[in-house]
Amino acid sequence: MAFPNHASVDETMEIVQLLKAKFPHITDPPSDDICYATQNRQVAVKAIAERSDLVIVVGSQNSSNSKRLVEVALRRRMPKLPRGLRPPG
Repeated sequence: MAFPNHASVDETMEIVQLLKAKFPHITDPPSDDICYATQNRQVAVKAIAERSDLVIVVGSQNSSNSKRLVEVALRRRMPKLPRGLRPPG
């Protein structure tokens, strides 16, 4: 199995579980398929989002890593955005 580097850790694990349900003999992807730093940041954002009213991700609009961090934060806490602000996309 190979996953694009823009998939979040959670998305990757969901896909792996779906594939394993359909194909029980499939093997897991190597744990280093998702960059350690990327995985670390996603885990940190999840933990912070659970305890925060607002998470601000500073990064390039073109960065898939920044976009994934925003998605991870939004999944944990779907805040009502201040007027005039909208999620990236």
